[in-house]
Amino acid sequence: MIHLFNRKELAVVFSLEQRDRIAANLSQAGIDYLVKTKDNLAGPALSFDGRRTTAAFMDDCARWRYTFYVKKSDWDYAQHCMGGNPGR
Repeated sequence: MIHLFNRKELAVVFSLEQRDRIAANLSQAGIDYLVKTKDNLAGPALSFDGRRTTAAFMDDCARWRYTFYVKKSDWDYAQHCMGGNPGR
């Protein structure tokens, strides 16, 4: 299990394809990971006149942020495996 004080940020990505690729590489290498998903539109985005703005002009890739965390002891190996090279 990855605890708050025993984890290190590995990567931040903004697309599902990148998230799935990194997750598959880490799983194949046997590395435990945690993905934190954040909606960048969840906050109170107000326009200049005080009304809530819409995401009509925001790219979908910029809307979601996926942050990967791994154990501190696995961080170096996880960096290596992100590119798809799981051999130790």
